[in-house]
Amino acid sequence: KGNANKLAIRMLYEAYLNEIDVHIVSMDGGLKDNAIPRECDLVFVSSSSLEDLETCLKHTEKEIQDELAFSDAGFYAELKTIETCSQALSLKDSQDFLTMLFLLPNGFKARSMAIEGLTLTSLNFGVASTKDDLFTFTVSIRSAIESAIDDLERQILAIASLFNVKCHTEGRYPSWNFVKHSPIREALRKAVKDVLHKDLVELAAHGGCECGVFKAMYEDMDIVGVGPIAKYIHTPQECLDIASFIRVYDLLIYLISIL
Repeated sequence: KGNANKLAIRMLYEAYLNEIDVHIVSMDGGLKDNAIPRECDLVFVSSSSLEDLETCLKHTEKEIQDELAFSDAGFYAELKTIETCSQALSLKDSQDFLTMLFLLPNGFKARSMAIEGLTLTSLNFGVASTKDDLFTFTVSIRSAIESAIDDLERQILAIASLFNVKCHTEGRYPSWNFVKHSPIREALRKAVKDVLHKDLVELAAHGGCECGVFKAMYEDMDIVGVGPIAKYIHTPQECLDIASFIRVYDLLIYLISIL
């Protein structure tokens, strides 16, 4: 999926490379650190002509539309003029601003070599906000391997240090790896057969439902993840299959009874 924060930065960074004059005023995009931003507003001041700006931005917009045609169709950029602004970054600070966020890693990083199709490591530039003279950016890092989280954290800290940007880490999301021998998984296998009259299908996904948090607190805890069918997670269109919810509820009650 296209990350609106990264795409907005890309468009202005390419304008900067094309010698378009850009002074950043504000940037606001994304609502949650764990959801890919759908919209981003990037306000800037420029002494370049409106025609040059439109030509450059339209060119980059078309490139992005072609790249996302099959994975996230519907991308568009809109250039609007505003009357006035009270303050803006200097040209040098604006260039540093754009370069830093252009370099900021984002999205898919590594796939499992043991489980086909499983994403192991990714990160999301989830929130950009401006309040008075303070810019705040939030990046969420996810991986089933703790060292991969550490590596991405160091990359971000290194990039931030190059541009004298304050950076800190909080709310680490612990990893949760597959365990070959799991009594509770075998109990679930029996429950699925007895209640749903189907064979258990084991799937690995790049998400946690907070299982990793409990695993970090109790390393010997045996955990299995099971849930109803949901679609369009972390979007305004998110929905839950009610019939599936009822099936999972019945399954859970039975599973508890045989443990």
